Amino acid sequence: MKSYLGRLSSTLGTRRFYVAVIIFFVFEAVWIALSAAYPQAFDEDFHFGIIKVYSHYWLPFLSSQPPNADAFGAVARDPSYLYHYLMSFPYRFLALFVHDQTAQIIYLRLINVGLFTSGLVLFRRVMIRAGLSRALTHLSLLLFALIPVAP
Repeated sequence: MKSYLGRLSSTLGTRRFYVAVIIFFVFEAVWIALSAAYPQAFDEDFHFGIIKVYSHYWLPFLSSQPPNADAFGAVARDPSYLYHYLMSFPYRFLALFVHDQTAQIIYLRLINVGLFTSGLVLFRRVMIRAGLSRALTHLSLLLFALIPVAP
């Protein structure tokens, strides 16, 4: 039994297993990003709408409620404006070349997959630096990638 657990631990701790977990996560996230109908989540149209609102402003701080933004609530007082503001820059670039809203949403989803994947890489570094074993770190990332909401 000890030899089996030792082999399992050494397999989970390899860089090859870590890369397989990341590839698996990217595969499932890209699959969902490409195949899901809009709006994918219950609030995807909300986020996309606020990103479009912020695409008309160069600063993230709004002094008053923007016109035609009443459907999104109090946008000027929303504390989670940073994500929408930062995602407005890729949207601005995409809007220049891609005029189909479905394609814009798919590109923004793919950008989010890249951001989330880089977050997983950073999370791995934090867990290893905190003293967790590579095997436990990689297993935790795998279990997180298997949660249906994560991808």
